[in-house]
Amino acid sequence: REERRTTPPPLHGSTDDTEVWSLRAGFAEPEHLSIPDLTMFVPDEVVSIDEAHLSGLIHHGAYIFVLDKSKHILLLKRADTMRTCPGAWGLMGEHRRMRETFLMNVRRAVFEETGPKVWGSVNLAVNLTHSPVFYKKDYGIKNGNRKDRQLTSLWLVSLEVNAKQVKIKPDKEMTAFKWVTIAELEAWLQSAPSDFCDESIVSLMTFGLERLKQHPGVAAPGPIPSAKRPPPNAKVAPDVKPKAAPDVKPPLGVEAAPDATLSVDGKGAPDVKVAA
Repeated sequence: REERRTTPPPLHGSTDDTEVWSLRAGFAEPEHLSIPDLTMFVPDEVVSIDEAHLSGLIHHGAYIFVLDKSKHILLLKRADTMRTCPGAWGLMGEHRRMRETFLMNVRRAVFEETGPKVWGSVNLAVNLTHSPVFYKKDYGIKNGNRKDRQLTSLWLVSLEVNAKQVKIKPDKEMTAFKWVTIAELEAWLQSAPSDFCDESIVSLMTFGLERLKQHPGVAAPGPIPSAKRPPPNAKVAPDVKPKAAPDVKPPLGVEAAPDATLSVDGKGAPDVKVAA
């Protein structure tokens, strides 16, 4: 469980150091938006994020759906001076620094993009996939042939306050922001995908939206089925109570299996709730 903080989390490594990974022998590079088996990667070295992009090295990062109390999604507009995707709208994103956990990565992103007070309003921070999604993008000669090979964690960060109560100050990397509903974002992605940089980003956002809508804290409840009345003069069968099954004891020398519990072993990421 995470404790609430109103001061920035400690930094780990320099501001642009990140751990990179290599593929084990015999494994091919995963497909875009696939969820690969993490055992196919081995730790390699620590480099700057700029070097990771110039050389197309596999690294970690987070793409974050920040939702207010009314389930509006926070979108940020990148500055025109940014090297990649200048002037484009998108979700909050951040590369993972050396020795950061996934949750530390997300928490730092919220601190840096929205200021120190917003994290105090977080009531849920959860990974939307059981394992990172492989994101790949070649930026081409106009952008120095930079390549993005990122194991991307898709996160939901839910706030207990409405958007009007969240104070966000644009900085040199982000010039504007807005809050939109899920339906509004889906329509925007369809009508003006170029507003979100390129097809690879649009596909990642669309993939994340589908996972977001499936989360119990976001999904709209289904209609309650109405009870059907029997037709007139219909005979109603009496209630039949099933016989209780007798207790079955295990054979001598055999212990009953305990209830299964969720283990944090990389196969499944439990919800991480922020303590009140």
